[in-house]
Amino acid sequence: MSVVHVPPHVFEAPRGRYRIRTAQPSDEPGLRRMLEAAAPEDIRLRFFMYVRRFPHEFIEPLMRSDDRRNFAFVALRDTAEAPVAGSAMLAADPDGRGAEFGVFVARADAGQRLGTHLLECLVKEARGHGIGVIHGLILADNANMIDLARHFGFEIYDDSAEPGCVRAELRVAPTAARAAS
Repeated sequence: MSVVHVPPHVFEAPRGRYRIRTAQPSDEPGLRRMLEAAAPEDIRLRFFMYVRRFPHEFIEPLMRSDDRRNFAFVALRDTAEAPVAGSAMLAADPDGRGAEFGVFVARADAGQRLGTHLLECLVKEARGHGIGVIHGLILADNANMIDLARHFGFEIYDDSAEPGCVRAELRVAPTAARAAS
């Protein structure tokens, strides 16, 4: 079976460059600094709650990449101070047919198409692993994420099981290498 991964690469944004790569345990301090510097409302929109402290147990899923079910990326600025600018994760469902996604971009890096690029990386990773559906819950008042998901082709549904949320779902086709296996 041939699995296609998103390789480390540079993303050229309108106001700078970002190195995109698989998240690593050494990214924990940078992820923590990014989250601690975020506005409380940005944290609520991504994690569905207000959070002030970010212990290891909170950050670990943002770094979890096991090459089968969990995939995580970081976007790194070319600066030594607070280099983590964004995070994206994909966690496969138990049957491997679908996966939940999450994306977070630091407010200072908004408007750079970084969230779009990180979401594109997640879709490529899903295709390479034969995951057919990417899905996630989004707070109904998170207009930016809903707009991003719609722009990317996600269908948006009301979620009666989760009041105040919508469900975003994107069907993806596996890559030819994966489909042939």
